Amino acid sequence: MVNHLDAQHLQYHIGKATLVRDISLQVSGGEILAIVGPNGAGKTTLLKLLAGDLYPQSGQVLLNGQPLHHHKPLELARHRAVMPQQASVSLDFTAYEVALMGRHPHIRGSETREDHRIVEEALHRTEVLHLREQLYATLSGGEKARVTLARVLAQQTPILLLDEPTSTLDLRHQHMTMQIMRERAKTGVAVVAVLHDLNLAAMYADRIGMIHSAQLEFIGTPDEVLTAPNIHAVFGLAVEVLAHPTHQCPLIVPLATNGHVTTPPEIGASAGRKVLADQRVTSAPHLG
Repeated sequence: MVNHLDAQHLQYHIGKATLVRDISLQVSGGEILAIVGPNGAGKTTLLKLLAGDLYPQSGQVLLNGQPLHHHKPLELARHRAVMPQQASVSLDFTAYEVALMGRHPHIRGSETREDHRIVEEALHRTEVLHLREQLYATLSGGEKARVTLARVLAQQTPILLLDEPTSTLDLRHQHMTMQIMRERAKTGVAVVAVLHDLNLAAMYADRIGMIHSAQLEFIGTPDEVLTAPNIHAVFGLAVEVLAHPTHQCPLIVPLATNGHVTTPPEIGASAGRKVLADQRVTSAPHLG
């Protein structure tokens, strides 16, 4: 299973607004790369560039050494699966039919027993098999997210690109989702996940990329990236970073601010970006 994405000096803008500025990163099979940053930093745009859903004005994304645009849509769908923030399903599809869409890149003619087995396994793993006959439009936000995740899993690609997969989930299902990603990474899948919860990123990611104002400001292991100065610089929030009591990862605790937060200081060109660690996995996964 070949699974390597290499983003090289990506630039993307709409009009005068720069959404991604000179971002380079790599992700390979067997690792989870979490992308974090404040609202409007460029995380979703970056993920769309990595998926080939947007094309950069300059720079390129290589999939297994070849530019993304050299791959036909069907071939691309067999290499990477994408979980968007919100899945648009306009027709009256059941949860099962939505999950079955993940098999379309692999189907020749009609679905096989194996296709249906894979879909049922994915629905079971995301704990929505009991909703299989329910219309997708009638599901709660969290249930829709888990059905969409089942679709992504059913696609069985060596690269997974997930945009805020835990944002609508309760606490238990947030960890279930990240545990699934860890399971996939252990089989050699490359995972890129946009996350807002820094503690989830700390627990499950091998590396973290922190984006601010369209730039990749920091990238490295959770211990390297999730420091109090880095978090304050990017999020404008004072935190204390502790050792997690049960896992080998940082624990981020926001400090009381009496309802006020500070404005993030200018970083990037004025202070110089600090890219931490190289593009290889430099630490073992935090959770088994």
